[in-house]
Amino acid sequence: MSQLSPESLEQIRRIVQEAIGGVERRLDRRDERFDAIDRRFDATDQRFDATDQRFDAMDQRFDAMDQRFDAMDQRVDALQTESREGLAENRRHFGVLHEDLRDQIRLIAEGFATTNERIDRLEIGMHTEFARVDGRLRRLEAERPRRRRPPKR
Repeated sequence: MSQLSPESLEQIRRIVQEAIGGVERRLDRRDERFDAIDRRFDATDQRFDATDQRFDAMDQRFDAMDQRFDAMDQRVDALQTESREGLAENRRHFGVLHEDLRDQIRLIAEGFATTNERIDRLEIGMHTEFARVDGRLRRLEAERPRRRRPPKR
């Protein structure tokens, strides 16, 4: 192998150093770009963290609303049960009142029937008695001599 002269070696060394310097500059530019990308990712991560916090807050609100809805469902169920029980009780009570009213109407109807029968008997008795009295009056009028009444002054 041949030996290189010191000038050649110096020239090679300069070329290698320039090449290394160019590579270092390119690497520095790439590092700057990666740093810029890292800063963007950090900003995006911060936005995602803020969004996650908002979603966590919304989840908590939804959980609270679910609990309220569950409580309302329980109240509505309790009211429906009370309503059904109240309606059943009202139906039973109305049934009792209905039977009582029916019995009272039946008693009134029987009282009217009895009263009508008594009135019919009374009417027949009165017709009979009036006919008897009328017959007696006619007989008495027929037996009595007719008197004249004096004229009115």
